[in-house]
Amino acid sequence: MDAAEGRHCTATCAQEKKVIRVKYDQTVGEEISGFTFNEACPLSSFSIAGFTTPGGPAQLKGVFTGWFVDVIHLIKSLGCGHRTAPLQEAIGTSIPAIAENIEGFKKRLEALRDVKNITLVFYNGLDFQLLPSCAVSYKAKRVSDEILALASSGGVLSIADMTEKGPARDAGVRTGWHVSLHEPLGPVSGGCGRRVEGGSGSGSN
Repeated sequence: MDAAEGRHCTATCAQEKKVIRVKYDQTVGEEISGFTFNEACPLSSFSIAGFTTPGGPAQLKGVFTGWFVDVIHLIKSLGCGHRTAPLQEAIGTSIPAIAENIEGFKKRLEALRDVKNITLVFYNGLDFQLLPSCAVSYKAKRVSDEILALASSGGVLSIADMTEKGPARDAGVRTGWHVSLHEPLGPVSGGCGRRVEGGSGSGSN
């Protein structure tokens, strides 16, 4: 689903992430009128479309329209002996199984509204971390004199190996940093450079 050519995806991040667990003794549909699916936001696709009546258990805990449903928690709870076996079969037992039949999952998730005695987890957005970035200029040397190897994973280019000295190293760049493919090659502070951004491995070496 995410590998389609020209596909643009977004992520909704919260300034302060909140996760709320809600136990429904009544049916879910007595409070929630439906769910919304956003294909452009694969990390948090399913959210609350609206409420049937005010004052339900989720609203009393601070959940609002637009909050996301923790699908992974739902799958795990159904896989731990929850008595709603038909619902488990309808929803699927893994994220890959859901991804293979998104349209079916969107329709079947409505079955959740008829379920009672279930705990759902809602959250207002994803956690985020601002990563450092810098533009590195190579004037008197080639990029390959310092960047010894690059790696690619999921369309993301990162530094796999680099020397102990060089303009990127001096600027604070480390192995694991991502190389931005959105910044065109061109003059950077009087030289030719490429913007690099801190990645998950930015603290190594």
